[in-house]
Amino acid sequence: MEEQYRRKSYLTEKKYQLRYTLVIISSMCVMAIIVGGLTFWDISSNLGKIQAMEILRWDAYIIRIFLLLVATFLIGIFLSHKIIGPIRRIEEALENINKGNFSVRIKLREGDEFLKLSEEINSIAEKLNNISEKDPQVKDEFGKR
Repeated sequence: MEEQYRRKSYLTEKKYQLRYTLVIISSMCVMAIIVGGLTFWDISSNLGKIQAMEILRWDAYIIRIFLLLVATFLIGIFLSHKIIGPIRRIEEALENINKGNFSVRIKLREGDEFLKLSEEINSIAEKLNNISEKDPQVKDEFGKR
């Protein structure tokens, strides 16, 4: 049975994943400000600003925003890992293939992004491996790069 690839960490490429998550959180904050502002404007135009402040309970609004930020951060890390993790493994495999190691194979979990791409790269590596067994000079040419 083929060995299952196990996740070691959700933060495999911190720079990219945190930037991706920051974009999501920033977008969410902008939307929260817009929705909060529109809600306050709508209520205050009908009831007046003092009654609107009493009805909206800004403390509860701020707590909800904070909880949503934390949830969004965690979801952003998880989603970015599903993209960055496979890209990182594909990149490593291509570097090995370029060095002449045609026996390398990319192992992704079912449901990971780029599964089809990894299967195609594995197929190409298998064909290069077969060619290099017939003509060892092929492997030497790749190893020079």
